[in-house]
Amino acid sequence: MTFQQQTTRKDLLTNMLAFSNTPGKQVYNTIMSDNGETPDSSRKGFLFETVFQILAITRCVVGIDYKTVYTGQLQNLKPLTHIKTILDTPIRDKSGGCSDFTYCDAEGIVAMSVKNKNAFNPATSDVSDIDNTLRGIHPDGNYKCGLVVRDKSLVTGHRYNNESNIHKIVHDAVITNGLLIDEQDIISAMQRFCERFATYRDQPIDRFMETINEDYLNSYRTTLIEKLHQRMTLLNFVKNYKNGNKKHLIAHKPRSGKSISLLLICKWLLENTPHRKILIMTAVPATINSF
Repeated sequence: MTFQQQTTRKDLLTNMLAFSNTPGKQVYNTIMSDNGETPDSSRKGFLFETVFQILAITRCVVGIDYKTVYTGQLQNLKPLTHIKTILDTPIRDKSGGCSDFTYCDAEGIVAMSVKNKNAFNPATSDVSDIDNTLRGIHPDGNYKCGLVVRDKSLVTGHRYNNESNIHKIVHDAVITNGLLIDEQDIISAMQRFCERFATYRDQPIDRFMETINEDYLNSYRTTLIEKLHQRMTLLNFVKNYKNGNKKHLIAHKPRSGKSISLLLICKWLLENTPHRKILIMTAVPATINSF
């Protein structure tokens, strides 16, 4: 594996794909350290922001479920239809103003600030600035703010002087809306990225970019994030299969997502074994429609 010097966001994505056959945490550490070059805090901040943007666009971050991603400042947003627009920019780019990642979901505009710092200062997190700007654009309150930090416990555990503190109000809303994300969430997202896109590792990056454009940026489909019991079912099946056990019983309640669990198993079999056909038998014909 060759590490690409990270000048543009495309370079960083190239490295994410190149190292995608290793654990997500290892990929994250390689990217954030410039492959062991120990970048300064300012550069680490931009690397952190870029990693988050790519993982969010590829729908690997739990809680980021967008319909449209936007570029530009909050007063002049433009829909992002080609990931090349993001990837061709330098890593040290601040053209988006106070929002580092802006998108709309089913409820309205969401603008996120990304800060990679050891300490948390509510006044400098940019969330209050984002809230103030969006309030002027959307006086109906049809917007949300988000925050990405190194350690979310610094935000949730911060003590304010009083309950009506403006910074407390906006940061509490971030937490309530499930839009507080930290480094551990990003590492988990990086693991999803590796599992989902490792097949693109030896392919031209332009092909991967087209996949992102067609299947993510310009698609309204929602990417599946497995529930805990579904993930555990898949891992147990894989373990049994590799140990030579040909039978596996899944004892889950009705409406617990058994079809999803079975489809995850089917996907794993088709991608990791010589099997190319899978027979599904059921006493309920309507089940076939679901599959």
